[in-house]
Amino acid sequence: MKKLFTLIAAALMTVGANAQTYLIAVDSYPWNYEIVEYPADTQLLFNQWGQFILINGVDFSQYKAVRVEYSGDASTVSESQWVNVKYGDGTDDNSTSYGLDPTKTETTVEFVEERKTITNGMVAIQGAVNGAKLLLKAVTLISTDETETTLTSYPGSGQNLWNVSPFISNGKINFKGQYGGLRIVDEEGNDITYTNDGTDTDTREIVFTFGAPLEAEGLILELNDVNGGFRWPSLDKGIESFSFTLSPETVGSIDDKNDFTPKNLVKLYLKAGAASGYPMAVDIVSIAAPANPDGIQSINAEKNVNAPIYNLSGQRVDAQYKGVVIQNGKKFLQK
Repeated sequence: MKKLFTLIAAALMTVGANAQTYLIAVDSYPWNYEIVEYPADTQLLFNQWGQFILINGVDFSQYKAVRVEYSGDASTVSESQWVNVKYGDGTDDNSTSYGLDPTKTETTVEFVEERKTITNGMVAIQGAVNGAKLLLKAVTLISTDETETTLTSYPGSGQNLWNVSPFISNGKINFKGQYGGLRIVDEEGNDITYTNDGTDTDTREIVFTFGAPLEAEGLILELNDVNGGFRWPSLDKGIESFSFTLSPETVGSIDDKNDFTPKNLVKLYLKAGAASGYPMAVDIVSIAAPANPDGIQSINAEKNVNAPIYNLSGQRVDAQYKGVVIQNGKKFLQK
């Protein structure tokens, strides 16, 4: 997987040279959420014969071809059995598959004559084997009069996922019920981790930017260790961005006496925590961790009086903040 996601990382540097971009790992069978639409630069990881629909409702009498621009990794599979463009009415009897070449970055698939009678068809990407990986860059339909139409998005997960896991850097999400959750991963598709036993002393800020103010309450960030969730910072209604910093002072649980216990983070989720108020629409523009301009990670010096201060939600605060805070791994009341 590393080779493909290295390609993804290079393609996602639009947030700035000094920022690391995170991805949303969409489940093959999403539970209590759906992606309303997928961005044009969606990345796909297939199980065998997994399918991702690019467009529905195609009248093949009006189109002659589709051009797919992509990058991919066939290092673990045969190049002749990698990823196909499948088009037709969706059934095996009335659909045609054309294999993409992983050594190329663009392929134009000419529609065969026998599919020209289908007036309500689909075009999809299909994985021929387990582990096939593809980064979509652009998909363009070419009409019979040579007019080109480039797709700006793909249908949502309510109608186009089967045996495939997409990875997206942004998207419109519709939470359908409590605890529907999006797993946040790094640019190589790995879970976000933090070992809070004194060996991981850097700080990492993760910033969620939304396309519109959050309309509903109950959205939470869930930090998990091997036993499940241990901390749930909440996102306030009306905000347009949310920041959480992973550090020795924040990666841990807080009990009803406000005692802090360090934990080891193994997974990070954005979840719907409310008991009601669904569907809950969220438009995620980006998830990024701004890097230090000099590329040097900050180190927490013991008893550093200038060390950053965090509230119990993991948000950085200043000396004017009133309430229980954490600094240098110690919790105290700031008045």
